[in-house]
Amino acid sequence: MLTLKDVDDWLCAMIVEFFNFQKQLSADADERKNRKQNMFAVLNAKLRFWASHDCDLYLPEEEHNSKTSDKGILKFTNKELNTMPEEIKKILKQNDHIRQKENGVYEIRLTFNGNKYYGSSKNFNEAKRQFIESIINTGTQTQKSLQHKKNSMLVKDYAFHYLETFKKPNVCEENYKNHISQIKNHIAPHFDGVLISQVTATMCQQLLNKVLQEGKGRLAEDLNSLLKWICEAALSDGILTVNPMANVKIPKHFRTEGKQIPVQIMAQYLAKSPENRSDYCIWLITYSGIRPCELKTVIFDNGFMTIKNAKQSRNKKPTFRRIPIHSALLPYIDEIKKSITMNTDVLAQAFKRRFPKEYHLYELRHTFTSRVQECGANKSWVDYATNHVGNQNTTDKVYTHWSDTFQVSEIEKLHF
Repeated sequence: MLTLKDVDDWLCAMIVEFFNFQKQLSADADERKNRKQNMFAVLNAKLRFWASHDCDLYLPEEEHNSKTSDKGILKFTNKELNTMPEEIKKILKQNDHIRQKENGVYEIRLTFNGNKYYGSSKNFNEAKRQFIESIINTGTQTQKSLQHKKNSMLVKDYAFHYLETFKKPNVCEENYKNHISQIKNHIAPHFDGVLISQVTATMCQQLLNKVLQEGKGRLAEDLNSLLKWICEAALSDGILTVNPMANVKIPKHFRTEGKQIPVQIMAQYLAKSPENRSDYCIWLITYSGIRPCELKTVIFDNGFMTIKNAKQSRNKKPTFRRIPIHSALLPYIDEIKKSITMNTDVLAQAFKRRFPKEYHLYELRHTFTSRVQECGANKSWVDYATNHVGNQNTTDKVYTHWSDTFQVSEIEKLHF
């Protein structure tokens, strides 16, 4: 391996050569010109090699005897460079890594990312051909290695690979977390020890049948979609030859709509001051209509709250809405600020202990939306406050800007 001392010794030799050249004024002019060009070309190539630190060049001890071709500096053509990966092409453009030994043999040696590329022949074009062929062969072996690695992946591991690669960049954080939970709690246990290349339609159908028998139709639909996406990716990766989900069938699940919690039940709950984190979060959702998953994003400022809108793709610019803090919340605002980081699953369990079992945490949002309109609030403003963008037309989405005074008057209409 070339050391810093080798470089110093070589540079000193080049300087001596240069002064010797200056003394030979009687030599032929063309010869002086050629010797000067060759000397500085070799010097330039050596310095560029020395400055390169993203690859290693294996140099035998007789390196100092190497020389450039009588035809000048040896290079790859643009056509040859275009057959190589971009990273290697970039290196070779900076330093050709080509030398000709005293016996006339051309050598091209390069190590990059742990791979060794080599070409050697007395014919320069043959040496380059061998070098390019070694790049192609290494690339093919790498692809085979990666393919073998994927084929050997368990269903659980490939499912997480699919989420990280395909889903995470394109779905909101809430959906991404739901998918992780579905894999951990259902897909991974069912396919325990099974390779992704071994998945069959029967295995998939058995999982969905089990979930359906438990009365979880919505979960079965979600798992059905997730398994289809995972198997389609495995098919595209060449791991599966057919999609096992193509023959899997489940009955359509008719989802029940959320409902408003009766005013009497809400009034009874709100008649008592909040006592803990769960109560503070429930009060905040009740008087604002925000989604439980938006709690952690709330910023309180001068009588208003700014909420980062949920259900947005990661590759889109985040949007926010700003609504007033209802006067019923003001006495507890400091405690509410401390409580909004609460885990939503824990909050959902706490809600069940406080309300009749037929109601769910998310129905507080239904309750706000319904009750505030019953109290006379402007529907267009309610769509804005709850981020119901699907119900908004161009006038609402683009041209309507609510004043603070109007917003306060609308939210204060809400009472139980």
